[in-house]
Amino acid sequence: MILNWPDKDPQETLDYRLNWRARIVPGDKINSSTWSSPNGITKGINTYTDYTTTLWLSGGSVGSTYEFTNAVTTVGGRIMEQSVKITVVDK
Repeated sequence: MILNWPDKDPQETLDYRLNWRARIVPGDKINSSTWSSPNGITKGINTYTDYTTTLWLSGGSVGSTYEFTNAVTTVGGRIMEQSVKITVVDK
């Protein structure tokens, strides 16, 4: 299932987060996180904690919807992916 983040203005630079806690088994935690990056929007810093991943985004074209996929690997060796979409609007 693809999730949706709130719309953003092309002038904004904002952080967007995924919470993985419900999918990570007790005693495990995120060990690494990578994001796919479509053309047309700027991917900034990405960080992670034990149960969340964060991606900073800026730019984008008004009216365009962008899809990102976050792949995480846990300390226990589990590999999981989650896709999310964001639409750029003129606010």
